[in-house]
Amino acid sequence: MTNREPRHQLDEKAPAKEPLGKSLKKIFLWTTGVFVVLVVIGSIVGANKAPIPVRAATPAAAPVVSNSVTNPNPARASANPALPPGAEQVTVTRVVDGDTFEVGARRIRVLGIDSCEADTAGGRDATAAAQSSVGSPERIVTLTREPGVDKDRYGRELRYVALAYRSTPSLAPQDFGKYMVGAYHTGVYQGRNDASDTVVAELREEDQYSGRDCSSRPGPTGDVDVDVDNDGDRNMPDGALTGGYCARKWWC
Repeated sequence: MTNREPRHQLDEKAPAKEPLGKSLKKIFLWTTGVFVVLVVIGSIVGANKAPIPVRAATPAAAPVVSNSVTNPNPARASANPALPPGAEQVTVTRVVDGDTFEVGARRIRVLGIDSCEADTAGGRDATAAAQSSVGSPERIVTLTREPGVDKDRYGRELRYVALAYRSTPSLAPQDFGKYMVGAYHTGVYQGRNDASDTVVAELREEDQYSGRDCSSRPGPTGDVDVDVDNDGDRNMPDGALTGGYCARKWWC
């Protein structure tokens, strides 16, 4: 005969089963808690990260259209493209004396000639002649270098000087040095002359006085042409009374 425990004892040892609804509720609560925790962690991490800047689209730059032409060698640029190499057109800002003038901060000494000093009688006339020519706003002044020659020991730029009228620029320019040596107050430079031999020879041909006389104006030589016609001026020289043109006579 087999010994069996009473049934009421077996029922006490078996675990009681949990209702299904209660188990589902626990699962739901657990899942919801995990989700909330993950959301909170994600918010904290996102707050600590610097925002990534969003670059605005940059519009493409419009192409720049220029009407100017770039000079490939500006050091040789000239106001007049027809000028020969080594020549430049300038504006004289101050006349110092008959053979020296200024162009801004530059001081120019005319090659090949030598005028009287400004404080002499001849020098005053030479300065006046230079003022009325290179210093005139009606003149176009062109400077040209002698190859291999630039400045003298005083720092003055040695240049040939040519003059033209602005009203008639098509006419051939006049050499300023030749113009000046035609008067008594300017002669050909003596000693070491940095002008070319050809220029020096041409200047000597124009030097009517074979040098310069700075003390006073030269008087008339030879016969004096006097107006002796009966025109009511009592045989006075041309223009003496009327102030008219006197044909470049010595007394004018």
